[in-house]
Parts: sequence; C-alpha cells; structure tokens
Amino acid sequence: NTVTATYISNPLGYGAVLDNGAEYNTISLSTMTSGSGAASALYLLSSDFNTVNGSYISNPASFAAFINAGADRNTISQSTIAGNSGSSALYITGSDSNTVTGSFVSNPLGVAVQFDVTADYNAISLSTMTSGLGGVAALDFTGGKFNSVTGSYMSNASGYGVRLAGGSDYNTISQSTMVSSLNGSIALYITASDSNTATGNYVAAGLGFGVQLESGAEYNAIAQSTITNNESAAAALTIFGSDFNTVTGSRLANLAGVSVRLMSGADFNTIALSTITSNSSFAAALSIADSSTNTLSGSYVQGSTAALISGSTGTIITSSVLVATNTAGTALALTGGSVNLTVSRSTM
Repeated sequence: NTVTATYISNPLGYGAVLDNGAEYNTISLSTMTSGSGAASALYLLSSDFNTVNGSYISNPASFAAFINAGADRNTISQSTIAGNSGSSALYITGSDSNTVTGSFVSNPLGVAVQFDVTADYNAISLSTMTSGLGGVAALDFTGGKFNSVTGSYMSNASGYGVRLAGGSDYNTISQSTMVSSLNGSIALYITASDSNTATGNYVAAGLGFGVQLESGAEYNAIAQSTITNNESAAAALTIFGSDFNTVTGSRLANLAGVSVRLMSGADFNTIALSTITSNSSFAAALSIADSSTNTLSGSYVQGSTAALISGSTGTIITSSVLVATNTAGTALALTGGSVNLTVSRSTM
C-alpha cells in the first residue's frame, strides 16, 4: 500500500499506525501529527519492511515516532521528526535492523532519539539530532546493542550530545559530530557500557566535558577523532573508574585546563599515536591519579606540565614526546607516592 502527499492528523490519538504484520507499505511526502500524551504521530508494532520518506512527523505532547516490539527492517528517510516533551521524539525498543537516514530529529524538552533495551542492529546515517534540555541526550542509548550511527550530528548545549548507559554495548559512532557547550554538559558520555567504538568523530564541548567514561565503561575504543573543550574544571577526555579502554590516532585539546584525566581506578587504559595539548598556564595536559597500569605510547603531550602522575602504579610511557611549556612546569611529574613507572624511548 502507498500513501503519498497526505495530511494525517489526530489531536487525541495516533496519527499513522502500522500494526500486526503490516508490511511493505510506503508513506511519502506526507504529514503525520498527534497531540496526545498517550499516543504518537507514527506508530509501528510487529510490522516489517515499511518505508516513510520525505515526511513530517510531529507530536509536542509525547513520542512523535514510536517503533515498538517486533517492528524490524523499516526505513525512515529524508524526514523531520519533531517532539517537544519529556518523551523521546523517536523511540525505538524491542526492534531490530531499522534505518533512519537523511533526517532531522529534534526535541527541545527531551531526548531526540532513544535506543532502548533490545533495540539492536539499527542504523542512523546522515542525520541531525538535537535536544535543549539538561540531563538528557540528543541521542540516548539505554540498553540497545550493535547499533550504528554514521555521518550524523548530535547536539545538546545543556546536557549530553550522546549518552550510552545501562549495558549499551557494541554500538558504533563514526564520521559524526557530537556537541555540547555549557558548564557540566558532556558531548559523549559512556557509563556502565562496554565495547563501543567511536571512530573519525569530532567532539566539541565548549565549557563542558568532551568525552567521559565512568562507572565500569570498559573495552571502549576511540580512534581517529578530535576532542576539544575550553574549561579549567573539565577535561577533554575523562576516564573515571573504567578499565581497558583505548584511544588511538586522536587529537585531544583543552584550551583552559587538563586535556586528558584518568582517575579513581581507571586501570589498564591505553592512549596511542595521539596528540594531547593544554593551553592552560597551570594545568597538566595529561593527568593520571589513583590508577594503575595505564599506557601512553607513540604520542605527543604538551602543557604547562606535560604529564602529572599522582598516587598511581605501573604507568608506562613509551616512544612519546613530553613538552612542558611553563618554566615552572615539568615534562613529567610524579607525586603522591606513584611507583613502578616505566619510561622508554621517549623525549622530554
């Protein structure tokens, strides 16, 4: 079935519904709206291989688009999805292998796109996701696995650009931009989620944190990315109580404070083939505190003090260059009873 250039509106309920085995249907160049707090403008349940193209989907009171259990292999393309409430503008749960491409998803008062529990193997590409509310994310993974985001833009000035939480594992974000800007905001936040990959991304945090991994975020990988911020009280990259993460071939810069901070049991993490810089006149570019067996390899570190290691054990620095830019600073400083430091083939 095909619906084209049609206006579908229900102020008190659902706009368009595809349910109970509705397959291979197309809605194109159409408008779908709802004003109900208990419904959505577009709702898919147990329906596969449907396509929504070039359409406008809006519900200011609840979910604009809701892809529910068993709605698999559906596609939304070249469309606008608009919410304005505490419900996600696009909510995907219990559904796999759906695609969103070339679309704009916004929710000034909540999450733009949410991958909830068992939302797996879904893909977003060439799309923009925005939110304007503190404490929430433009793109929120809350248990979804094996999802991918490519060539997209995620922004929330007050909260999280992207958040992965609660066992959101094996997801990939590539060739994308993640932005936050205000104090306390985080452009990319990973907590209690493992084995995620961020490759070829640009992460800009302004006065907030660039990337933060905490609370058992392990085996995550960041590669070929640029991460920047401009805040004395926040680092471009923070790893807090999380192990076995890697940063490779990346640029990390903070114009006003610490660029990379590993702290409070951040163990067995590796930074390789990367550039770490701070323009602060007092802060170290790289700070490792109360952590064990972290490795810096083949990297360039520059700051007032290049690297400050405090209360840490077994830090390894190899094939790297450490440059102190302040006469009162040092290339490598050890404090707080740090022991078992290994430095090899490095220049200071």
